[in-house]
Amino acid sequence: MKKVIFTAATLALLTLFTSAYSNRTADARVGYQAPNFTFEQGDSIVSLQQFRGQEVIVTFWSTTDVQSRLDNMRHDREARTRGLAHISVNMDHSEGVYTMAVIVDRLRRSTQFHADSAQQQSLSQAWRLEKGYNSFLIGPDGRIEQVL
Repeated sequence: MKKVIFTAATLALLTLFTSAYSNRTADARVGYQAPNFTFEQGDSIVSLQQFRGQEVIVTFWSTTDVQSRLDNMRHDREARTRGLAHISVNMDHSEGVYTMAVIVDRLRRSTQFHADSAQQQSLSQAWRLEKGYNSFLIGPDGRIEQVL
């Protein structure tokens, strides 16, 4: 009898945990749909979703994180030469510092976006940025192909 109860409890737990993860369609891991985000820039709204059908490099960076800043400059130039879309999300607390970095680094303003505090928190969770900033190659189907 104890074996039957133990087996039933184990199966119930397995079902509970696997169903919670199998329904997840968006996750910041290779092979999963990239989590969507939206930014307003001037009079227009830019969202990751609107780039479906083409390859996109998504870069998260900060001026205080030297490696992510260098990666952003490299991806900006690479996207220009390879004809890829590039969405760059700055996670600095100061929008002024971000604006100066865009000018100094000679980045295309149309691809650069600054996340406010609320956006930073939700992006950090959705894109798993707790341990540092990353860049992602998103395929035409919206799935993450590679962490760069």
